[in-house]
Amino acid sequence: MEPVPQPGRSRRAGSQAAQEQQQLLFAREEGPARSAPEACSWLQQLFRCGAVKYRRRRQGKTDYRARLRLCTQDKNKYNTHKYRLVVRFSNKDVTCQVVYASIAGDVVVAAAYAHELPKYGLNVGLKNYAAAYCVGLLLARRVLTKFGLAEHYAGQEEPDGEDYNVDPVEDGPRPFSCLLDAGLKRTSTGSKTFAALKVRVDVCV
Repeated sequence: MEPVPQPGRSRRAGSQAAQEQQQLLFAREEGPARSAPEACSWLQQLFRCGAVKYRRRRQGKTDYRARLRLCTQDKNKYNTHKYRLVVRFSNKDVTCQVVYASIAGDVVVAAAYAHELPKYGLNVGLKNYAAAYCVGLLLARRVLTKFGLAEHYAGQEEPDGEDYNVDPVEDGPRPFSCLLDAGLKRTSTGSKTFAALKVRVDVCV
């Protein structure tokens, strides 16, 4: 008579084969092979929160919810650029840029930095409220000159403290318009970001 196979041994053999398959499946090319339970726990931690977030979101650099609303253009405007006034503050510098989004990436139209201010006589305090205003002023004049609007829009010549709103010229181009992109900086009352925005009103941008 042929020996009857014992069910316990076949189950053990099957479980051992399954463990070996899992070890081969989850083993990495570098380093020692890990056991199946360790590999399963690693996968559970990886997929616990769903899809991995964007790289610049993981780095804490880009607010994609705000960026989507700043870059989305109306359907009836076709390929018209939507300009953004990007204001960023680092430990030693202030950066202001006029940027528009494209499929290939953001395109910088013009830029100004606080480390350029010593050329114009401002040697100290390159990160305070006044420096942010000066950097925005420098950027605004560069943008108006680049688009040929400097002759049509001179801006506010006498600082009297009153609200100033520019009116479009009758026989000429319209004023340049852009949206403020403050990034992850808090837009609380009195923020230095609004110093660069004040230039937008004073210099017809």
